[in-house]
Amino acid sequence: VPFQIANAGRFYYVNDGSRTGDEYTTAVGSNANDGKTPGTPMASLAALLRAYDLDVNDVIFVDTGVYNLSTNIVLNAQDSGVTIRGPVLPGNDAVLDRGNTSSGQYVFSFEGASGVTLEWLNVTGGSVGINATGAQGNDGVVLQNLDIYGNAGYGVTITNGHSDWIIR
Repeated sequence: VPFQIANAGRFYYVNDGSRTGDEYTTAVGSNANDGKTPGTPMASLAALLRAYDLDVNDVIFVDTGVYNLSTNIVLNAQDSGVTIRGPVLPGNDAVLDRGNTSSGQYVFSFEGASGVTLEWLNVTGGSVGINATGAQGNDGVVLQNLDIYGNAGYGVTITNGHSDWIIR
């Protein structure tokens, strides 16, 4: 599994292949970048999550654009306490599009991550947009200012064993 060696810090950046409407980054995204500065954003949120062992209070800024996802974005225990934030200005959207509405295809799959905040993102194109049905302990999750639409089954699925979710 590839990994990144980069400066310590708590801010990470993702951008698509365009600078149009960008709020956080100053360059287009590339997974060859380290994702640690506005000038070196990665192109994929999933790749950034795989590359780093994130800590509580780390923030991933996902800039304006459409992100076509080939896999579920998996949030596990090592991602606990992370905030994933899209653009906040009106008309600027970070669209996370799973592009596959078959069973088991999710935009976000919670697999043991607690204290995660997802905000200012568009979540679409999966069988379920945000799924917490498997691994226990996805507690204290905050979903705020999200647009969740166009998923085949449900926007959000949370089953027993996951507590203290806040949806605003």
